Amino acid sequence: MAVNQYWMCDDGRRSLDPRTVRALPMGRVPGPGGEGVREAPATDGLRVVAGWLKDGGKTGIALSASLTNEDVYTWARLAKLIDAAVYVLPRAGWQGDEILRTGDRDCNSRGTHAILEAVVGKPGAAAQLANDAGRLAQLIVVDNEIAATAQVQAALTTAARVAVLTDAPGPLADAASVVVPLSWLHQREGTLTNVDGWVQRLAAPLKPAVTAISPHAAAAYLGHHGAAQAEAGGVELDFTEKTRAAELFDRIAVQVPAFAGLSYGEVGDLGRGLPQNGELAPRRPRLNGTPQWEPDPVMPTAQRPWAVRRGA
Repeated sequence: MAVNQYWMCDDGRRSLDPRTVRALPMGRVPGPGGEGVREAPATDGLRVVAGWLKDGGKTGIALSASLTNEDVYTWARLAKLIDAAVYVLPRAGWQGDEILRTGDRDCNSRGTHAILEAVVGKPGAAAQLANDAGRLAQLIVVDNEIAATAQVQAALTTAARVAVLTDAPGPLADAASVVVPLSWLHQREGTLTNVDGWVQRLAAPLKPAVTAISPHAAAAYLGHHGAAQAEAGGVELDFTEKTRAAELFDRIAVQVPAFAGLSYGEVGDLGRGLPQNGELAPRRPRLNGTPQWEPDPVMPTAQRPWAVRRGA
């Protein structure tokens, strides 16, 4: 702490540990003829969900507030495309203090709400989801340790069809008829916005399982394969499954007022504050005195030299 002037909390450190016990390399889809279930990779589950979208009916999309900004943006664009109702569901809370942490355990609440409000309008909460669930033809939950509250579980049991995209088994996945395995947060490039409005790049030190998919790639797949509702929406997606986080963030900066003036390169390895009154926040100095130099500010972390990958 005396060396670099900051530290990571215990929960943050533990989230970086290999999640071998909680890993979800395979999902679940209905068996042949709708009888029973079978294990399946992400593409099989998304194929089933795309079929639901083609059938029509009102869709609900419930997002974790711990997804990256880029993940939230792509799902917001999908929701606008198919005219879906959008909800934000939090992680289980904890007691905050005045030193290290707030009562909000989600790592991207501020970015999630800013993006959704700009693209699709103010999202609903768990209470509204529980109230709307009976009118939904399908409910898609993009999970990152969403709290399985009574309201959330009521919605899962009430909605006609439920798909949960998640990286770990739990009550939400148990209640779904389709489970799609997601790559972990630490297996994805992207950005997060903390409670103070500081935007930070998320490295991808771990490689995802070949059977899993990232949230933004899942949104792209459904947008390009749920053709029946896509035509009705009249809005084209501006990304594919292979669009990089740098490109997505720069589109966020154009379309979301809270991020106006930022770019993925500006955020860099040290992060950058959300603009205030139309002006960018000042950069933070490097705490160890090394030059602020990057060979390519939008290069994927996995392709960087190790010393630069650490942000040294």
